[in-house]
Formats: sequence, C-alpha cells, structure tokens
Amino acid sequence: MKSINPLSVEVSELSRNVHSILIPFGRGSKLKVLLTSDVHFDSMKCDRKMLKRHFDEALQQNAVIIIAGDWFDAMQGKWDPRGSKDELRPEYRSGAYFDSVIDDTVEFLMQYPVALLAMGNHETSVLKRHEINMSERVVALMRSKGHGIRLGGYGGWVKFRGADREYKPDQRGGASVTMKLKYFHGSGGGGMMTHGVLSTRRQASFLPDADVILNGHTHDSWMATLARERLKNSHVSMDSQVFIRTPGYKDDYGDGSHGWAVERGMPPKPLGSVWMDLVYSTGMNERVIKAEFKVAS
Repeated sequence: MKSINPLSVEVSELSRNVHSILIPFGRGSKLKVLLTSDVHFDSMKCDRKMLKRHFDEALQQNAVIIIAGDWFDAMQGKWDPRGSKDELRPEYRSGAYFDSVIDDTVEFLMQYPVALLAMGNHETSVLKRHEINMSERVVALMRSKGHGIRLGGYGGWVKFRGADREYKPDQRGGASVTMKLKYFHGSGGGGMMTHGVLSTRRQASFLPDADVILNGHTHDSWMATLARERLKNSHVSMDSQVFIRTPGYKDDYGDGSHGWAVERGMPPKPLGSVWMDLVYSTGMNERVIKAEFKVAS
C-alpha cells in the first residue's frame, strides 16, 4: 500500500498530552472532525463495514479523525482472562497475534486522515500484561511511512486554532482564537439508567478550561451541553461546555442469545461516532470557533 500523509491541516505536539490542530487561514474556514473511540478493530464483533464507511467519508470530506482509545480489542493473548478464541478473527490466529493486529492496523489507518491515536483501557491492559505499547508502535510505524498521526495518552488535550492574517484590530499582525477539546477514554460502567451523563457535572468541576469534553469506554452515545456564566473584567457573558460520549463499533450484544454482555444483563448498545464541524469566523469585535455536532451512525 502506498504510504501517504492525507492530513490537510497542521498537527503539532505541544507537549506529551497537548496537541494542536490549525484550521486553515481565512474567514469562514471550516474543519470537519470525526470523533471516535472503542473501535475494537481486531474483534469479530467490530462492525468494520460501518467503520470503513465513516472513515471513507472523513477522507472524502477532507476531515481529520481523533481516536480516543480502545482502537484495539487485543484480549486474545496468553494470560488474558478475558480472552476467547471464538472472538478472534481468523487472520489473527497465529503465533504473532499482536504483530499481526498492529500490521493490519497500520495498513488500514495509512489510508485515512487520523490526527491522533489515543490509548484506552484495552491498550493499557496489554501494556501491563505483555509489556507492549501497541498504540505507540502503530504511530511509530505510520510516521516512518510519512503519515502525520500523533500519539495520545489515556487523557489529553487538542487545541484547535483558527487564525486570520487579515484581521488586525490591534495592529500587531493577525489574530487567532482557540477551541479546546479535552479527551478522556473513560472509567466506570456508565450506569444502566444514566448512561454516564452524571459525569458531566463532575468533569465540569475540574475541567473549567475545556470547551468540548470527549469520553468513550462505556459504549454509550449521547451529547449534553452545560451553560456557564462567565466574568471577564467587568463584563458578564454566557458560554457553554459540550460533552460527547462516543459509542464505538463493537456489537457485544449480538442477537441477545449469549456472550459477555448478555450474561451480565447489559442492554444492546448503539454503534458509531460523532461528527464535529468547526467554523472559524471573525467580526468587528469578535473571533470565534463555532462547533456543531452530529451523530455518525
């Protein structure tokens, strides 16, 4: 497969857990972002057809993709008590299981504009049990082939920066504005009745600088917006903090006849990702990045 770098925007690493993505210069500049997690790529239960459809759409629309953990299922190695050979895809039934999954992931992701591959509990479990950082190896291999992908942690930040060289209200040469996304793979079970929505108030209390907070892990799907009153100097204004929970692409429930989710009495879960459309705009007295969200299912 030809090694390409499909990214059309600049992705830079500001620190170990802070990355920056530049929205192209110009008023009305747009950037489409596919927010996803919990793909479980090597599982028999991963809906690869849906995954490919969404990633193909991202490529066609000149978007970027952020993967917030659990790209891998990776539970079929030795000494993993969660393992079941029935859930292992035939192409991975070899002595080099992890290597096969890593190579297949690189081949798949090289086609697409993935800006960030972050880690989830499935990746950290492999690191703990087998001393292999699968995400780090994927990123290293892809970057060696010319891709611009970056490695993320279990949690971290992405700063989307908009700039306009023509907008000079202070005569200091241009203006810029930042929209800050906090990603955290997730923790806990989500909650049968609340689906983890109660976490919004908890996260809002210690993540005051985030404009958007992205969670995965529980395979639930929801979006929630909290309004906030802000004070800057003597000016009172209102803004909002948006919470996203992405479901992923693994169908654990199936037909409801058997399996881990069924035996635990868990309900079926939705599949898919979330589209985030960012528009950078300027006016006489403001520069803003506006975000709109839509479920990709």
